[in-house]
Amino acid sequence: MSSNPIRLKYLFHKYLANNCSREELEEFWQLMSELSENDLVHQELQALWHQEEELPSPAQEELDRVFARVQQRAAPYETSYQPPVRRMRTTIRYALVAASLLLCVALGWWYFSGTRQRPASEPGLLADNQRRTITLPDGSVVVLNKKSHLDYPSAFSDSVREVYLTGEAFFDIQHNPSKPFIVHSGAYVTRVLGTAFNIRAYDRDSLVAITVERGKVQVQRSGEEKALSVLTAGDQLVIDKKTTAPHMAKADVKMVTQWKTSDLVFDDLRFEEAAAIINRQFNITLLFDQEALRNCRFTVDVTGKELDEMLDILTQLTRSKWIQLDEHTIRLEGEGCKN
Repeated sequence: MSSNPIRLKYLFHKYLANNCSREELEEFWQLMSELSENDLVHQELQALWHQEEELPSPAQEELDRVFARVQQRAAPYETSYQPPVRRMRTTIRYALVAASLLLCVALGWWYFSGTRQRPASEPGLLADNQRRTITLPDGSVVVLNKKSHLDYPSAFSDSVREVYLTGEAFFDIQHNPSKPFIVHSGAYVTRVLGTAFNIRAYDRDSLVAITVERGKVQVQRSGEEKALSVLTAGDQLVIDKKTTAPHMAKADVKMVTQWKTSDLVFDDLRFEEAAAIINRQFNITLLFDQEALRNCRFTVDVTGKELDEMLDILTQLTRSKWIQLDEHTIRLEGEGCKN
């Protein structure tokens, strides 16, 4: 079963329309690779297929052949992009419809489960170069940071409220003990009843951080029932993706959520963590010449500073220098700091 069925369906339609970026294509094949033959419900597939009034019933061998090609291509997380060509020949059109139906059936828990209602549409909020704020169907409010994406249904089910986050967001959740709120962020799941908390889980960052402003949340790995930790107000759980080791500590919640108001204060932060924030804030890429430079820590307020002025301050603090390689790329050079 795919770890993010809403996102997978969204990317599948973009793929068929030849609109996938390279990053989206990589994400699409990774989500596709999580599917297995056990996810298929053949009877429901046949029922769906016969609902198509203008199309004849396909041979079972053709359906199997289409799905086998999809699975074979997804297996190695293929990233080369050869988008499907739209043609008038009906055999190609049938194959695409078959693939779409097979994928929809593979996402059976979302579309056919008796415990979930299929939404009329699957909205999604994408924050590219600016922050976005949205009110969810239950009245909860989410502030989405730059370069982040939130997948959510147009209406929550009767038993649970589930969303999927890539990037960083601040959640202010309406209290509802009978309907838990669940945030899927990569390999981790955050469960709440009603609270305010921040999740930072960018794909390219090495750390995942969950910080609670008020209330209580439970964090666990996807597919596991045992909780990694239960957090209350002021708690922060930081997980290293490479080692999967969790670290619990108290945090300055105002500093963690300063991105919502454009404040930029680094409090005993590693250069690598600060660089990730700067990358998103200014839509650039900071490259480290030496790995040890990533470990340098500093405390400084650079709110309102221009990028070049900010880099001057940070490189002075870390005894390094910065070099502009192109419009969106900067290299940081220096001996760095020991752990």
